[in-house]
Amino acid sequence: MIGDTKKLLLAGIFTIVLIVTISFAWYVNYGKSEDLLQRQLSRRLISLAAIASTEITPDLVSGLLLGDFEDISEVMKTLEAIRHADSLNEVFVLSDQLYYLASTSPEPDSVYFLADLNAPYLDSIIFGLTDQAISSATYRSGDIYLKSAFAPLVDSEGLVVALIGVEASVDYFADMESLKNNMLLAIGMTLIAGVILLFLFLLLQSRFNKVQHHLFLNETHSYLGRMVAVVSHEIKNPLMIIRASAERLGKKMGDKDSQEVAFITEEVDRLNEIVSGYLTFSSSVTSGTTSTTPQLTTNTEVFDLAELVMSLKQNLNEKFPNDSICWVSEMVAHPTIVKLHRRPLRQVLLNLVINGVEACRESGREIQVGIEVDLQPEYVVITVLDRGKGFTKSEAKRAFEPFYSTRKSGSGLGLYLSKSIVAQMGGELNVHSCEGEGTQMVIILPREPIE
Repeated sequence: MIGDTKKLLLAGIFTIVLIVTISFAWYVNYGKSEDLLQRQLSRRLISLAAIASTEITPDLVSGLLLGDFEDISEVMKTLEAIRHADSLNEVFVLSDQLYYLASTSPEPDSVYFLADLNAPYLDSIIFGLTDQAISSATYRSGDIYLKSAFAPLVDSEGLVVALIGVEASVDYFADMESLKNNMLLAIGMTLIAGVILLFLFLLLQSRFNKVQHHLFLNETHSYLGRMVAVVSHEIKNPLMIIRASAERLGKKMGDKDSQEVAFITEEVDRLNEIVSGYLTFSSSVTSGTTSTTPQLTTNTEVFDLAELVMSLKQNLNEKFPNDSICWVSEMVAHPTIVKLHRRPLRQVLLNLVINGVEACRESGREIQVGIEVDLQPEYVVITVLDRGKGFTKSEAKRAFEPFYSTRKSGSGLGLYLSKSIVAQMGGELNVHSCEGEGTQMVIILPREPIE
């Protein structure tokens, strides 16, 4: 299954590709539209120049070159008619030396002032490189853009002695500017639509992940309930046998060993409470009820937290006889009297302290663990700490999920069940950890008044 980060990256890439594709399509469309308008104007001007060249006969061309007034007048009428018919800026006739022979401009210069700019086109006609009308590129003259077309004029001997030019304003730039603005607007709207699409994708993905996680937990709880039912049932009978045997041994032994027998029976009772709670848990899961946490089978009782912590220290030393355990925080003032669920709390604390020892052992560090107690008027804060490798942020988020464990030999049930038990006591169990700096498991329990 692709991770959330990869899905977010793919969604971002998809959005960027979508925006770039649409923007590129608009850009290509803009460029094609400009080229189309340029070609259409060029074809129109070439057609006008070609038609105008047929209207001016070789005899009229010769008269222009000789300065014949009647021929000049006749040519001017033709040029004016062409200019008015197609709304051109100017229609003119140039000699092969690029002097004006006739022009619709009121006061034409003696020399064609755009000769240098249009030199490639003019030379092509004058030197006979082409006998067809040709158009120039669009050029700027002052505040306007112009485009011209030229056609050769021949004398009675068929020699190119002059040329005719038609010049028009390029008036489609306003349309192109409007098209460009529309293109930018479309790109902006595409960008907004892409961001909205990405947001909707992330929202749907987040909801899908929650539903998927919920289904996973339900399935996990179902398997867990079945497993706990089988294991708890198999453990319960041997526990009763062990307790009965311990009681018989206690009757046969003297007072000297009565403390050890009492310890055995106490631990058997504690295990029996755990098993009974797990059986209740498994029945609630398999029956489909909303409660998926072990139900407490004990009532609250008044006890000294300091004595509980000391007994946990003794149990830990017995469980890890070959390890040197350093208690970095164990001093709990005597007496620290509270009214809580003693046995379930002892079970949770023992599980958390054992986890701390295992975390230190797996990280190769000195085993340093501790328990701190902070009594407040309305609640009790118990912190179990260790100096192990700690959790990463992602590991801390999943620490209380069933079957999730960062330890090689972990079952993934300890923290899950501990949190469930604390919740049944009306409290909270939170993890505060930084990778490489150890972990703090903080239990917050409401205080009951002591009568």
